[in-house]
Amino acid sequence: MATMRKRTLPEVDVLWYATQPLTPTYRAIVHVFADAERDTFTLELAEPEVHEALRTSPYAAEVDDEASLRIRLDELHQHGNLGRRQDERATSLEDLDRRRFLWSLTPAGKIAHQAIEDIESGLGLSGSLQVTMLVTIRDSLGALIEGDLSANDTKAMLDGLFTAQERFTGEAQRYIGRITELHVLGAGGLDEAGFGLRKEAIKLYLSRFVSQLTLLGPEIDELLRILDGARISALIDQGATADDIPPPDETGDPAAEWRARQRTHWQGLLRWYVRAGTRPPTVDRLRAVALDAVTALTRSLSRLNAARTGAPTRAAAFLQAARWMAEQDTGAAHRLWVALTGLHPARHLSIPEEDPEVTSRSASWWDAVPIDVPVTIRRQNRSNSTGRPSKARDTHATRQLLRHRRRREREQARMALATLLTNGPARLSHFARLDRHEFDLLLDLLSDALSARRAGGVRRVVSGASGVQIILSDPEPESEPAKLQIVDGAFTGPDYLVDIRIAVDDKARAGGDVV
Repeated sequence: MATMRKRTLPEVDVLWYATQPLTPTYRAIVHVFADAERDTFTLELAEPEVHEALRTSPYAAEVDDEASLRIRLDELHQHGNLGRRQDERATSLEDLDRRRFLWSLTPAGKIAHQAIEDIESGLGLSGSLQVTMLVTIRDSLGALIEGDLSANDTKAMLDGLFTAQERFTGEAQRYIGRITELHVLGAGGLDEAGFGLRKEAIKLYLSRFVSQLTLLGPEIDELLRILDGARISALIDQGATADDIPPPDETGDPAAEWRARQRTHWQGLLRWYVRAGTRPPTVDRLRAVALDAVTALTRSLSRLNAARTGAPTRAAAFLQAARWMAEQDTGAAHRLWVALTGLHPARHLSIPEEDPEVTSRSASWWDAVPIDVPVTIRRQNRSNSTGRPSKARDTHATRQLLRHRRRREREQARMALATLLTNGPARLSHFARLDRHEFDLLLDLLSDALSARRAGGVRRVVSGASGVQIILSDPEPESEPAKLQIVDGAFTGPDYLVDIRIAVDDKARAGGDVV
């Protein structure tokens, strides 16, 4: 048995511009040539004409001048999308020196443009599953069974049958893709707008198709069973003798290739409509999609009705409380917190702080230093697992050591802050020499300030942990960079104007972002 030699599919270079970072610009340029040929029957355009057309075009293109346009045109020319020839209309030596060209779409470029347009329009098709396709398939099968057809008529009938099935398969694929998209059948809850999208998509499908499929499906199944076997083989052999199929030559036998292709199509048609053993026909998949869509639509309607009439969920209650808190000032937020939770002192629930001296019992929840909450409490609402507790260890000495270390760190932080407080505008270069603790604190404050909103060249922020306010102004355009000496070397950066002070009241806190 001879082995069929497989053909290697070549790379299609003219489609390159559809997947580039500058794709919108390339496509806008190609649109100019295609529109000129379609609207004004213009075959060639000069660069100034292309540039003017892009300026008035509805499509965005990153082309600032004719020089940048020339670069894009040359790239399209190199890949075979555009052709060019010397513009013989030059009226000066300068025109000749610039090598002015007339540009036009090549046949391959025109086909590539049309292919991209077809793909783009195809992605927007709804997948309405037209019933006419099923009628065409049924009528074509009936005509083949009646017989008494010439070779040309048989070939035309088979081609029409399989073309109708191909179009129907494409419609079905688009529909299944659309009906199962997240915004149509979305997982989780749906709002009213999402419910409307889902309802319209399902109505589009159920309007006629499912009922017609129920009627036409058994007819198509019966006709396929009648034709399957020797009758369809004879019809395919008869169609292969049609006049428009060329005779064999050194490149192959077109009739044999046509017969093989038709037999493959026929097997695919059987898989679509005829049950084979335990394998259901493909058309049942469409019915299943419709059934699942209706079931999901009913559940979504129930959830929407429950959301309107039922009690709010815990998540909805917390979100509403957060909205209320965000809208209040400090005093009202305190009163609202107490009313919602009944919690007064700033002691974290069931989580002892490592250093109780950090936060006093009289401190406000608004100002208290936050701590990390264990994952088990955040997700499961419990501090530890049930079971027999382990024997407690004596950690008195460790706690004493940690308290001593934190007192020392707080004292170092206070001393560093005292060095950095300017209580008025000062250049960053004012801090000529800093130790490690002072430099780390300065970097933290600068980081907070640089992450704040900038208004009029000034950033203003209050550190939520230390209560320090920093006002950072942009350096002068011609100023020298600031150079700070530290233990590990030197730090060089823009010579910002800084104002570092203690934010002692709510007014100062309200004057800037809190981080």
